[in-house]
Amino acid sequence: MKYFTLILFCIFILCNQQVKSQQKYRLMNAVTFYDGYKTVADTPATAAGVIRLRNDLYTTKIQHKTIAALGNELQLLVTLKAACDNYDRIGAVNLAVVPKGLMQYETDKVQRIELGRFITPFMNKNKMPDSIQYTFNITNMAGILKDKSLNQQYDFWLELEVFGVPYAANKEVPGCAGRNDVFIGSVDFITAGKLKVQKNNSLIPVAKGFQLNNYQEGASDVKGSSFKTFEIEIPRLMNNAVLYLIISVALLQRLVL
Repeated sequence: MKYFTLILFCIFILCNQQVKSQQKYRLMNAVTFYDGYKTVADTPATAAGVIRLRNDLYTTKIQHKTIAALGNELQLLVTLKAACDNYDRIGAVNLAVVPKGLMQYETDKVQRIELGRFITPFMNKNKMPDSIQYTFNITNMAGILKDKSLNQQYDFWLELEVFGVPYAANKEVPGCAGRNDVFIGSVDFITAGKLKVQKNNSLIPVAKGFQLNNYQEGASDVKGSSFKTFEIEIPRLMNNAVLYLIISVALLQRLVL
């Protein structure tokens, strides 16, 4: 029994140390998404440091002190709370690579990289659970975010994108009549360890959110023939280069709450 107690105590100490080594940095706090078909002017002002680009898209610049604190383990945590959209919707977290010093930007004029993609469950703001969390391992991006050469050229902005509409909830969810808010979202970085940044990193965004379908030139959803070719230019010789893909498929398992 003495040995058993000692083992449990050691396990507890190790776990406790591991938890303490993690640091959490909040990038967006409870931003409200509105009817995706309405205009930005129809919605209230945002919190300081957060810009609403569209009713379904928010952005905030990642501060230098947050970047400096990133370690060799990096997770992205998205917390989404139900408002007045009770159907399943698609969302994403993006990294925008913005020329140094800009106070804001237009999405079609900067490079954007998708860090994570998710589908919301059917949620009712009056029933539990009324929120959901998504965790993405983005350790591969830590070295990019901390790269000195890239930081001299660019600021990194984080985007949270969730499209929703309130029309069904206006009729089906008590308390949603006449409302146009659809979701409430928060984003955190969770990091641990120390990161030794490799030199000569190359950042080559290839595509963001490209859809394969049967009506767009160069793409098809016919079985066995879905394809798309992207051409990229590698600036120099690379060894052990890694290509990261985020893929969504049409067949999804729905979770009804």
